[in-house]
Amino acid sequence: RALTRSLILEGTIEGNKPGPRVVRLREAIGKAPGTLKPMLRIVLARWYWQFFSSNRWRFMSREATEGGGDEADFTTWDLARIFAEIDRWFARALSSAEALKRIPIAQYDALLEKGTMPDSYRPTLYDFIAHEALAFYTSVEQAGARSEDAFELSAGSPILGSAEEFMGWKVATADTDAPEVKAIALYQALLRFHEGDADRTAFLHVDLERLAFGYRDAAGEEKAARYKAALRRVAAAAARHELSSLALHALAQVLYTEDALVEAHRTA
Repeated sequence: RALTRSLILEGTIEGNKPGPRVVRLREAIGKAPGTLKPMLRIVLARWYWQFFSSNRWRFMSREATEGGGDEADFTTWDLARIFAEIDRWFARALSSAEALKRIPIAQYDALLEKGTMPDSYRPTLYDFIAHEALAFYTSVEQAGARSEDAFELSAGSPILGSAEEFMGWKVATADTDAPEVKAIALYQALLRFHEGDADRTAFLHVDLERLAFGYRDAAGEEKAARYKAALRRVAAAAARHELSSLALHALAQVLYTEDALVEAHRTA
């Protein structure tokens, strides 16, 4: 926390330009102890992502350039180039997955801004970093960097199937760099990690998140029907858990959009 705070303050004193701050953080990552590298890599990925978010209109309107722009100045990069860099740092942070799974998220309370959910939803540092990466891979902005032959997520695929079916799914595509493919792999990894937990909170929440992702991004006439069936399945299986209410809430929302108002009210 002290390191990142000092980098932010130094950058503010020098005009608050994003370039020097990022350069300093990259240098700090190279010198940092191994245990600190994953979190610092996430901070760097987030800084790139925050710069993109604040300058979205520039990247979305900027034409693709050969090489992606000036290598030394990421503010000149095109959309594909900055997304590739963010992806690279998330991947490097997640390369330490086995070590991260052994670190309780509470150890990083001094660095993280606490949310309203208990730690049982994100019990380890791996959960935190994986969900940070998922927020990037599932963002709507990814559509702007898609190629013409990009991977298409089908509503008939296991994305809206049972958790067991989804965890065993081997995605058949040559487009292995597609953000949807990387998101699927992360959802699968999180579900496998928490499959045997005595506390079902993390597993159930990830399962609901991947179903919501599938409902939003998959294509196919059967999407709504499969999503509703999956939500009913989760709600029934988790009847004694608080997250059954979240499944029913999502189901009521879908029913409401379909003008099934009586059933939506009953479900809610």
